[in-house]
Amino acid sequence: MKNKLIIILVIAAIALLVADGLLWMGYLRERQAGAGVAAQLAEAESNLAGIPQPPAGLEQKLAEAEAKLAAVQADFPKDRNSTRMINAMLKLADECQVKAIPLVTQPWARETVGQGSYDVFRMKMDASGSFTHLTSFISRLESGEFASLVIEGLSVKSTEDGATASLELAIYARPATSEQGAYR
Repeated sequence: MKNKLIIILVIAAIALLVADGLLWMGYLRERQAGAGVAAQLAEAESNLAGIPQPPAGLEQKLAEAEAKLAAVQADFPKDRNSTRMINAMLKLADECQVKAIPLVTQPWARETVGQGSYDVFRMKMDASGSFTHLTSFISRLESGEFASLVIEGLSVKSTEDGATASLELAIYARPATSEQGAYR
């Protein structure tokens, strides 16, 4: 019986040594994995430290840019009534003592300019009068009621009574939405 007890104790001791060895091997493997994770963390922290901080006042600059965008969008005509636009230009010509005759108008069309889409109304017009009056008319067209008006073409001919200007005009507007309805 004594021999059996010794054998059981030896087997138990061997089992404990094997279990202890397995635990130590697991611990060493986990420690090596932890060292790899620590190295990855150190590299990530180093990469984060290299990223520059955003400039100060970025939110203020964004607010200013949004305000400028809103101001520019307010320059686009809200009313797309082509007849009203032509009448406004004829009234301006009358105020400037210029005789203006719309020759050709085109219906509103969608155009892509840069990254944006816009609705465009185009018109060709002849205006005649003194050179001074024509200059005033053209200047007031560019800075008048339609801030998004672009003079795409201009040619001036001298006449006995002064001068005649042939103008190619475009008025840009934000694309129509369903609430704005069809063009007129």
